[in-house]
Amino acid sequence: MTSISILLVANSILVGAASVSGQIVTDNGAAPAQARVFAEPGLGGALLETDVAADGTFRFEGVPSGIVGVFAIAEGFGWTGVSKTIAASDDVTGLRLTLSPAATVSGSVVDQKGKPVSGAHVTRVLLQGSEKVGIPLTKLAAIGFTEPITTESGAFSVSGLPKGGKVALKVAHASYAQTAAEGIAVGATGVKITLMQGILVQGTILTWDGSSAVANTAILFRNASPPHDTSIVSSDATGEFHLRLMPGVYAYQAAGTDLRSPGWQRVTITGAESVQSISMRVAGSAHLRGTVQDAVTSAPIEGARLTLTTYGNPSAVAVTGKSGAYEFVGAQGENVVSVDAAPGYRRPDRPILNVQAKQGDSLDLPTFWMTRLPAFAVRVVNESGEPVPGAVVRLIRPMQYQWYVTDANGRAELQVATSPPGDKLVGTAEHLREPVGALFAMDMRSESEATVQLTPWARVTGKVVDAKGKGIGGVVVGAIFQGDADSELLPLWRTATKPDGSYHWDAVPAMITSVCVARFEGGVLVRSGPFTASPSQVTPIGPIVLADDKKAGDSKTGKSLLGQKMPWKRDRAGDSGVPSLQGKLALVSYCSPGDAALVVDGMESVVRALGPDTIAAVAFVDGVCSIESDTVQILRGTAPGAASTYVLDHEGVVTMETVGLPPAIAFHDVASKE
Repeated sequence: MTSISILLVANSILVGAASVSGQIVTDNGAAPAQARVFAEPGLGGALLETDVAADGTFRFEGVPSGIVGVFAIAEGFGWTGVSKTIAASDDVTGLRLTLSPAATVSGSVVDQKGKPVSGAHVTRVLLQGSEKVGIPLTKLAAIGFTEPITTESGAFSVSGLPKGGKVALKVAHASYAQTAAEGIAVGATGVKITLMQGILVQGTILTWDGSSAVANTAILFRNASPPHDTSIVSSDATGEFHLRLMPGVYAYQAAGTDLRSPGWQRVTITGAESVQSISMRVAGSAHLRGTVQDAVTSAPIEGARLTLTTYGNPSAVAVTGKSGAYEFVGAQGENVVSVDAAPGYRRPDRPILNVQAKQGDSLDLPTFWMTRLPAFAVRVVNESGEPVPGAVVRLIRPMQYQWYVTDANGRAELQVATSPPGDKLVGTAEHLREPVGALFAMDMRSESEATVQLTPWARVTGKVVDAKGKGIGGVVVGAIFQGDADSELLPLWRTATKPDGSYHWDAVPAMITSVCVARFEGGVLVRSGPFTASPSQVTPIGPIVLADDKKAGDSKTGKSLLGQKMPWKRDRAGDSGVPSLQGKLALVSYCSPGDAALVVDGMESVVRALGPDTIAAVAFVDGVCSIESDTVQILRGTAPGAASTYVLDHEGVVTMETVGLPPAIAFHDVASKE
């Protein structure tokens, strides 16, 4: 990469703020009386409130860019809202906040011994509907709302919640680590939340030169493990802070009105000692803004992703809106702004700006100019050089959830939104009904079309074991190029181990030097030795051994269903978990609501290739989903095993487990066994 060191002129006016507008209505479409609406720009941001007109319309001006929660309430109704990622200078319109009748959640808070905890605060409610948004009860308490606090018996009651919905509650107490309880049905009584003592973390916020303490500064601690829960504490009048955290890896950052720490820093709460101390220093803040534009037309580029690094620490991420503008709040001193990607565009040759800022600066940065990606295509031929119509092409770098099918000339056009690392497209092509395929790579800077010749697939077998040689089932195993670093793994294929720890894969690119990688709990990766598989041959892979001091996984995800009937079940929310397969082959995928559109679109491409009379496609979404499809059944549910995607034969028996879309060979292998 090439970086540019630049001298900037300070601009005293902040122009990157956005506006947000919409309407509040009741569930019958009427405007509520005396509604109030708020915006929360980030967990550490101060609340914004604006007026609500008689018809329920509202408008916020001067909203900082980033993730913003917009939420409303009215007498007799529960909270409602949405969470939006807002770009600098955006004018977000058309938000519709629908109020439902108010209901409550009640229960008790106890410690790890089951004793009631008094004085615990319900600090935040997350509304878990089709639109998720957090309601910051602690911040609202400062302007007259009630923050629920447990009684001497540990009892609590949270009112003003939307009837019929689900919520998550955050509970905090000075003597315990913050706890989040998820999936609570509104109206529930007898909810029990257990607080753990955790580890006391304490520290002092100092100015950058260490000369004085800094009071009233918010410090955020974000857990590196899912669900990435964030705890917030403020420094007191002496600059000190105290909170309790469970052992784990955290990213932390201090952010005040005028002072902030240099990006997110990392700390491991080990639990080896009962108290862990952290020293933090904050510097003056500076506003950095710029635009991303088309190098040919000068038009603004929407959806460009940029990152800010301060003193070598990751600090923030921004995405441009329709204006192509972005804005960061950096720190005085060394800041690095880089443009990472933009849909349909190539990353610039000079994607990095080095910025030296002073406290209070408001700086206009040079424009990032980007050029559009050309159209790419592959032409698939057999061993005789003849075109192969109906071949399946899949991209694995950049990873896509999509089947492309070649036309009568053996050609398929690839839709690429962003440049992968190294500007190299990598994918596979295979015959729809014969066990032949190939791996291909294209240099995006020099090629717009590649010819791929199919050869017989290779096969591999292997086993994952513990230090005593016992097989470990339900572990996700995949193949990568031998030279891939752990931070940039290219999964050529992925599957899950059987209960005895064994695995196999029948669509292996031949004559490619690879290694197998097993992924365990906590992100632990263990590699096999390198191997090069031969066409039409079975290559045994040496055992992948998990060391004694590592964890193999948990019982929830460490599970293989290969050779078993799919364990359909009824979801807790009442949605049917038993799809109608009508005796067809089946493709079943499990995903989050955020990935549902992508997954359903990819599954539709498989149905188009194989035909709706051949295959049934079912997407289980772990949450509320509004996606509709004519060819994919969409139900609620969570993955029953380690994989996210399953192929079923005509009797509902699992014949393949993988992550992402399966290879075409999965379906003609199943068909040949019927």
